[in-house]
Amino acid sequence: AGDSQDEFFFYRSSDGVFKYYDVNSDGSLGAPIKEGVYSLGWDSITAVDLDGDSQDEFFFYRSSTGTFKYYHVTEDASLGLPVREGLYSLAWDSITAVELDPTP
Repeated sequence: AGDSQDEFFFYRSSDGVFKYYDVNSDGSLGAPIKEGVYSLGWDSITAVDLDGDSQDEFFFYRSSTGTFKYYHVTEDASLGLPVREGLYSLAWDSITAVELDPTP
């Protein structure tokens, strides 16, 4: 965290358990950084930089209802208050962030 290198985030929707791991340069998992419980039942959780500050926010999506929430994420992996929440269309299996805009 804070080193410009991504960490891996694992989440189990059945019980809300999550774990963060460092990722080694060879692609293997390093030591766990943090683990805990977020709310259960989310089908997709992905990182996206909403405000362009180079710090990712988390996007949570539940396909059965179309509910989504964006949260700020602190360096210790805690979630802040929702930045934005609402409804998207139902039944997507996965939603993920990509950077498609060309660099000037």
